[in-house]
Amino acid sequence: MKKRLITILMSGVLSCGIITGCTNNSGTTPTPANEATETTTGEEASDETTETDDSQGEETPEENANIENPWRKCTVYAAKEACPRMFKLPDGAENEAWFIMDSAADESAGIGPMVQANFTMDGMEFTARAQYGVAAETDISGMYYDWTSSENVTLANWGDGNMKGTVCRYAGDGEMADLCTWYDIEVGISYSLSVAADDLDGFDIQAVAESMYEKQFEFGSYDQFEVFSDDLLGEAWDPIISNKSDGQNMSPELHWEPVEGADRYYIFMVDETAGNWLHWQILGLSDSSIAQGACNKELSVIADSDGREVMGQYVGPYPPSGTHTYTVYVFAVKGEPVPDNVLFFDKGGNDIIKIAKMLNTAEGTDEDNLISYGMISGAYTAE
Repeated sequence: MKKRLITILMSGVLSCGIITGCTNNSGTTPTPANEATETTTGEEASDETTETDDSQGEETPEENANIENPWRKCTVYAAKEACPRMFKLPDGAENEAWFIMDSAADESAGIGPMVQANFTMDGMEFTARAQYGVAAETDISGMYYDWTSSENVTLANWGDGNMKGTVCRYAGDGEMADLCTWYDIEVGISYSLSVAADDLDGFDIQAVAESMYEKQFEFGSYDQFEVFSDDLLGEAWDPIISNKSDGQNMSPELHWEPVEGADRYYIFMVDETAGNWLHWQILGLSDSSIAQGACNKELSVIADSDGREVMGQYVGPYPPSGTHTYTVYVFAVKGEPVPDNVLFFDKGGNDIIKIAKMLNTAEGTDEDNLISYGMISGAYTAE
C-alpha cells in the first residue's frame, strides 16, 4: 500500500506598503436588503451552504435600469479564500455582510476578484474592500467624491506599523465622507475603507483601518512530521471510511513518529472541497497512533495508553456527488489549549489557521504551545 503525505506551508509576514491614490472609480456597491439565514444542514447540502447567495442588494433605479449588479453575496470564509490576506472586521462591528465581484478578476494578469464587507458601527455604515494582484495606484474604493482634503499617513499594525496609506475627506452641505486606502506591496493587495455620514467631525477612520489588521499565523515557522494511514490507498481513501452506501463510517487508522516535547495530539479531518467541512476531531490524544474505527458520530470517549479519556467525534465522507479532497491534520502540542469557539463539527467554514492559533495558546501562557504538525490527504468519490 502506498502511503502519501501532502504538506503545505502557509506563511505570511506583512511588510511596508505604498500608498493607493484617492482618484474615483466607477462600480456599484451592494447593499443587502435582507439577510438570509441558511437552514440546510449536512454535507450533502454543502454545495448550497458553501456556495454564495446570488441575491442582489438594493440599488438605485438608475443602477438597476441598465447595469446588472456584479456582486454576489458570500460567506466570510469564501471571502478569505478569494483574497489571501484578508482584513478582519473591527470590534463592535454589526450587521456584517460579505460580497465578491468575480468580474473584477483577470486570471491571465494574476488579478483576483474584489472582496467587500459591509458593516455598521456606532450608528454608521462602513464599506471595506480588498483585491489581490492590482497595481498600487488602482483605486478600488468605488467612492465618487471630489475630496476636500487628502493626507498621507502611516498605519499602525499593518506592515509592522510601517504601512503607508492615504486618508481623504469630503465635507459638503449636510454630508461628509471619509476614505482610507492602503497597499500591501509584499503580496500586492489593495485595501480601502469608507464611510459617509451627516457629520464626521472628530471621527478617525485611520484608527478603524488600523484595528482591522489580522495577525497572520505562520505555519511555515513550525516543523512538519509525516503522518501515515493504512486506509489511504494511493491517492484515495478506502471507501470503508465513508458514510455512504459503499462505506462503514469507520474513522481512519493513523500513525506517526512521536514528537519530542509533545504531551498530546489534536486531530482534525476536513473536506477541503466543501469549504473545510469538519468530519473528525480528536482532542488531546497521548498516543502517536489511533486505530481504525476509534470514533463515531456520537461524542466518543477514547482511553489512550496513558489512561487519559480523550473526546472524539467522526462522520465519514458523504459528498452529494463528484470527487472531494479530505485532509487530516495532526497537531503536536505541549499542553491543553485554551478552548475557543472555532470548531464546527459536521459543518463547513472551519478555519485551520484559527484552529492552529487556538492550539498555540495553553492555560497560563500567551502562545508557543504548538510544537509541530503533520498532514495527510486523499480523495473520495461519491458513487
